[in-house]
Amino acid sequence: MPFDFSASRVAPGEKPASSTKQNNMIQSFQDAVNAMPPANLVGYPADGAKFLNGAGGWSTPVTDMKAVYVKTTPFELVNNGTMLDLFQNSIFIPAGMLGPSAAIKIWCGGEYYNNDGSTAHKLRIVLSLGPATVWDSGMSDNISVNGVSTDRRGWHFSAVIQALGSTSSQRASGLFSMNTPSAAAAGAGKLNNAIGLIGPFEGAQTGVNMAGQQALLFQAQHDAPRSTVSITLQYARVEVSA
Repeated sequence: MPFDFSASRVAPGEKPASSTKQNNMIQSFQDAVNAMPPANLVGYPADGAKFLNGAGGWSTPVTDMKAVYVKTTPFELVNNGTMLDLFQNSIFIPAGMLGPSAAIKIWCGGEYYNNDGSTAHKLRIVLSLGPATVWDSGMSDNISVNGVSTDRRGWHFSAVIQALGSTSSQRASGLFSMNTPSAAAAGAGKLNNAIGLIGPFEGAQTGVNMAGQQALLFQAQHDAPRSTVSITLQYARVEVSA
């Protein structure tokens, strides 16, 4: 589609010092735009995921990100001794999404609370992909009661589930950590040199068939149902990369 910038030309003698330079600039714009093949404009503006490249064509940005899943609604597991998914069965990896070299990356965090008199309690964390258990912490060591009833322990979990060159073979590793129940200036989890609860892990090798949709579960279980013992998931982010 030709363009005509002739209306913007400076008339001879109008500005003698700049007319030639101005006209040459306008001509260069006109020649460059008219040299673009009309076929290269296919995809605009209907495809907002593409950008105009230096060769005059439309390209899709290069990224290894395939999908992102976010949970921002807090969920508290309290007064319950059964194992429940803190993601609330809301995260699924679609069929075919996890290719032979792809990975699932997980980040989540929240608070833990024990105000059960003087009784310490234990916590179990289980990460599952479809029917397979990726990691099962077993029941933890004793988690002491809060020094102050309003104090809460901050916790964080991160993990990577990596496909092992196949859509039906995976291995994971990650870290679950929980602070001591010392009051922070803001949020939960004060910086201190006391040992809280920490568990770097390597998951069991799994053989989940990712050609089908599979649920991703992050489960927790208290050692006993108590109204004064809880774990809260504040957020979760899951990314699938190629």
